[in-house]
Amino acid sequence: MLKAAGGNSIRLWTTDYAQPLLDSAQAHGLTVLLGLWLIPERDGFDYYDKKAVKKQVEDLRKQVIRYRNHPALLAWDVGNEVEQGSGNPDVFDAIDDVARMIHKEDPNHPVISTFIDPTVLKWMGNRGHELDFIAFNSYGNLRELRNYLKKVNWQHPYIITEFGTQGYWETSQTSWGAALEPRSAQKARAVAEFYQTGIQKESNQCLGSYVFYWGNRQEATPTWFSMFTPTGERTELVDQMQYLWSGTWPANRAPQVSDIQFNRHFDNQSLRLRPSQTYPAFVTAQDQEHDSLRVAWEVRPESRWREDRKTLQVRDEPLPGLVLAPNQFNTSVRTPSKPGAYRLYVTVTDGHGGASTANFPFYVQGATSKGNDQGSLATKLKSSLQAASLLK
Repeated sequence: MLKAAGGNSIRLWTTDYAQPLLDSAQAHGLTVLLGLWLIPERDGFDYYDKKAVKKQVEDLRKQVIRYRNHPALLAWDVGNEVEQGSGNPDVFDAIDDVARMIHKEDPNHPVISTFIDPTVLKWMGNRGHELDFIAFNSYGNLRELRNYLKKVNWQHPYIITEFGTQGYWETSQTSWGAALEPRSAQKARAVAEFYQTGIQKESNQCLGSYVFYWGNRQEATPTWFSMFTPTGERTELVDQMQYLWSGTWPANRAPQVSDIQFNRHFDNQSLRLRPSQTYPAFVTAQDQEHDSLRVAWEVRPESRWREDRKTLQVRDEPLPGLVLAPNQFNTSVRTPSKPGAYRLYVTVTDGHGGASTANFPFYVQGATSKGNDQGSLATKLKSSLQAASLLK
């Protein structure tokens, strides 16, 4: 599907699962930017420990020797955001050590390293000189990255190793801290703008880019970065990338969710509801080919990190029986009995491999609390009188 959409390369963070993907990429005429995983200090590695650093280099040497002659190999990527959460400049010496080793073992492929914070260019100083060029992961701040590189007069080539819609750390939040996820149609439009302004217009220095995430991934939500549904339907972002890469749209484009409402509220509002109560919900969607659309609703608890934070987030299963008509555009949702943060998800499919997604965060109040569905005049008047009494 990537080849058909006009893509030409994939990026892997690590060699842990490299062999089958290298082989598959070669079979489809694609290249691979192959990551060599450097352990971040936030995961307990100490880059002041020269013995541990040397051992890491030797472990990576074995990986370089194993894959250096694979015909799909495009370049090596030493570490991913390894500077994040670290104020230790020896991190960059370690990157240089690995790059130097690669140039010795494999002079035929360039070596890069991926960073997330562009100010790293200042505090890495004279380090990093063993790299052939550098790379950045950049989402909603892609335009700011371009401006920053010009500000510091960065004259060297670079690539964008991750880009996509605004990250969950960049969007607005509900009153209880849940990030507001754009609908998949909004993501496609945003990514097109980021790509055109932050990548295409910078092609004199930006050598290429990798959109995130070609597949289905749990991070913040099951849909935030996923370009496909778990059952393989492609979202609008896949169609958009095909157009950006090849100049042509698919023959049958994915549908588009235009609106989702829950208890007569919009999805950018902080909705608090009572437990075990039933509320209306509806979604509207369009399809350019006027295909017959199907809908699927579900309620999930708000995503949470594992306690060790060393793996992906916990992917909680949908809560059964809460959506009374899960395959209708207009439905009713019964809130969970347990107080806490939840999301109402909807997926619209067109029967031709296309899908559109949206979700609505909501909070179930405790049994004695009043949600914003029941704000009575008497309660508001009582609060006003109390405030007036305090002013006196």
